[in-house]
Amino acid sequence: MAPKKKNKKEANAAPAPAAKKAKKEERVGEIEEAPAPASESDEKAPDDADDLDDDDLDDDDYENPDDDLEGLVGELLNGEIEDEDAEDGGTHGAVDALRAGFQPIVVEDPRPAKDCEDGFAHAEAGNAEELMQWLIAPYSLDDFMRLTWERRPLYVSRNANKKYLDGWLSKEDVDGWLRAGKMRYGVNVDVTSYVNGVRETHNINDDDADDEEPWFADAASVWKKFDEKGCSLRILHPQRWKDALWKMLSTMERYWNCSTGCNVYLTPPNSQGFSPHFDDIDAFVLQLEGKKTWRVYPPRSEKEMLPRYSSPNFAQEEIGEPVLEVILEPGDVLYMPRGTVHQASCVDGEHSLHVTLSTNQFNTWADALELALPAAIRDAGAFYTLVPIRPRRRGERRSLRTFPGVSLRSHLAFNTRPRRLSTPPTDAFQLHPDIRSYGTTLSRGAPRAAAVPATGHASAARDRRERRRRRK
Repeated sequence: MAPKKKNKKEANAAPAPAAKKAKKEERVGEIEEAPAPASESDEKAPDDADDLDDDDLDDDDYENPDDDLEGLVGELLNGEIEDEDAEDGGTHGAVDALRAGFQPIVVEDPRPAKDCEDGFAHAEAGNAEELMQWLIAPYSLDDFMRLTWERRPLYVSRNANKKYLDGWLSKEDVDGWLRAGKMRYGVNVDVTSYVNGVRETHNINDDDADDEEPWFADAASVWKKFDEKGCSLRILHPQRWKDALWKMLSTMERYWNCSTGCNVYLTPPNSQGFSPHFDDIDAFVLQLEGKKTWRVYPPRSEKEMLPRYSSPNFAQEEIGEPVLEVILEPGDVLYMPRGTVHQASCVDGEHSLHVTLSTNQFNTWADALELALPAAIRDAGAFYTLVPIRPRRRGERRSLRTFPGVSLRSHLAFNTRPRRLSTPPTDAFQLHPDIRSYGTTLSRGAPRAAAVPATGHASAARDRRERRRRRK
């Protein structure tokens, strides 16, 4: 018998379990220190912890091994995939990053304006990878995908070049859109406030009745709420009116291979527009004007990591202590994985304008399976056999009995020829008018009229006579 072929892990000489554990503890320590951006000359430390098999793990490797996710999702979240896959964009170590404290990576960009690349040129040319690198520079895009993406926040400060993001959008653009009279409440703009722990929406003009649903936002009413009541503005999909943003999003979609969007947030001084929450998107916050204090909190539990849906509004006592509290200034960028709890408030003395770029919404394997499996089952139904639900009759093969519900009989699968049963169609078939009469395969043709129910021994005898007549 030919020798068993070794897989990739067996072919490489693996260190002893004790050495693996020591290296894993060393790696966790590296994560807690939030590594600085690596240069091209730096050597990348090996990640032997990712090669650990289940049999090699001790009880001390995790605080509660019973809570570990299992299967493919568990491998992605717990860091049990190969490093080369991570370098190609695969996520790993998200749960380990949370258990290590969800420590953010903080980077200071020391480059003056003359040494910085032109983000507009990359967006115009559709250079996806170059645009993403420009967005988080000087942090390495390769390190971002390996160590940061979907694992921890990233804050890039640009004190040396406050004009790094100039030209993408301004408060004057927002004012022009409002005064053009084409901004609709709930579709293009929301007016919001968060005062004393209460989040409210004020999508109504001053001259509208309370029971009237306004259609277009009146610029005078909106700016009055902004200036006098401290309300924030959220502009939805501003790329409709700003070509620079549209080109940026179009280029980013080439990198992420999924839909990418953005919203704009304009906040008056000394106010807050939204309550603490987490989103279902990976967010890149670009501070364009003014200053804003951001408080970033880790996911409240492992179950809320990388969620598929956004959270409700949280109370302050529900979110714990922040892992990052920073004032974003013009040119700064903040990245937050989906599931990151956050809140932001404007400082005294000046307004704040930022744009949030969003990606990876409904872009998980679960979302793909939700779309693919129903269609696959629907297509497979044209070939599988449907069996009626009823007691077995005299002379009927025992294999035709089924459990409650309609079963898919695998031994008759993919047989496109209609099969005749030893008994006539019953109500179970008549509930599906598109099933061929006297057959058991689904038909894609026009629905047939339901036949008159046939019951009892007399109907069975008539059916046998009919089949014998057809055979002749």
